Amino acid sequence: DLHRDKVDHIEIPSKKGKGMLKRVDEVFDCWFESGSMPYASTHYPFENADNFQGSLFPADFIAEGLDQTRGWFYTLTVLGNKLFGIMPYSTALGTPLSQMEAKQNEKTTQDPAILVAFPVVGQTGSLVIYTTTPWTLPSNILIAVHRDFEYLEILDEKSGKQYFMMESGLAALYGKELKKAKYKVLRKLQGKDLIGWKYEPLFPYFAESYKECFEVIGADYVEAGEGTGIVHQAPAFGQEDYDAAVASGFIGEKRLPPCPVDEKGQFTAEVPDYVGQHVKTADKAILKDLRSTGRLLVESQTSHVDKFCWRSDTQLIRRAVSSWFIRVTNSIPEMLENLEKTTWVPSFVKEKRFANWIANAHDWNVSRNRYWGTPIPLWVSEDF
Repeated sequence: DLHRDKVDHIEIPSKKGKGMLKRVDEVFDCWFESGSMPYASTHYPFENADNFQGSLFPADFIAEGLDQTRGWFYTLTVLGNKLFGIMPYSTALGTPLSQMEAKQNEKTTQDPAILVAFPVVGQTGSLVIYTTTPWTLPSNILIAVHRDFEYLEILDEKSGKQYFMMESGLAALYGKELKKAKYKVLRKLQGKDLIGWKYEPLFPYFAESYKECFEVIGADYVEAGEGTGIVHQAPAFGQEDYDAAVASGFIGEKRLPPCPVDEKGQFTAEVPDYVGQHVKTADKAILKDLRSTGRLLVESQTSHVDKFCWRSDTQLIRRAVSSWFIRVTNSIPEMLENLEKTTWVPSFVKEKRFANWIANAHDWNVSRNRYWGTPIPLWVSEDF
């Protein structure tokens, strides 16, 4: 069973019908450590570097090591330059997966689709966000709008409450009752007018430790056709969220976002109300709490295509991880330049499919937190 941490029992029968070899987890751990540690602590000289660099990788990709195929191992310095990323993550296996692996098992699934209100500090209205991942809300530290979109402030006459959203968000708020809904448009604003607004945290968990956050930022990835045009940001659980937070200066290498989810996909003690609960299981409890505080405006279910673990067939999440990457993105300009020098038949494969694939390539996560992962012979400096 490769879904568990260890091989706990293996019995291989002999020709006589009796077990001739047994393994238990303690023995397996001992074999694993005693077998790998000598290699991890051994230093090998670097040989044939010029030939290797010239044929496969630029010089800055290579560090001292030995090439497995010919008796030496080569290690890539590129692996050490990016240790933190938002990756597809299997909570069943407790390991990140590569972008390619995440695409190997896509299927239609049901998830909550909710609208949540975030009161604006110093105003009577609330920002309305749409999300299908309620479990990310305890980690919210920012809200994003598109600076060029038009937003409305409306008064819902039935409740007497005021909300900010795009006009397209009215359909999400009122649903089938949109034509009968009683509301007034109080004013129209550009997205750039909302940037810098402060709002009240939805949960108290990071209100103090990230008190400089809880602000509206601008992000070009915000779309007009879905939801309300206002997007909640949990940077540890979404690449676009993370990139927008970094671009706005709230998050960086020395100021990582909150990530209160462990390797099993369970909330940590940083979120005491849901500690020990798997994030997908916690959705129900989170929705219950949002109802009690009056922040949950609309609750429904949506059917959409999502990524599942190809080994365990469980739904993947996106999670911030410390991992080893091959730095593909730095080579994109050179690869596109070389692509222009080649001739393709038919030409549209080059111009559309292959060029787009290269232009949108991600850094490649090559490490796994599993026994069945291939051991990476890696040497780092003492001050790493």
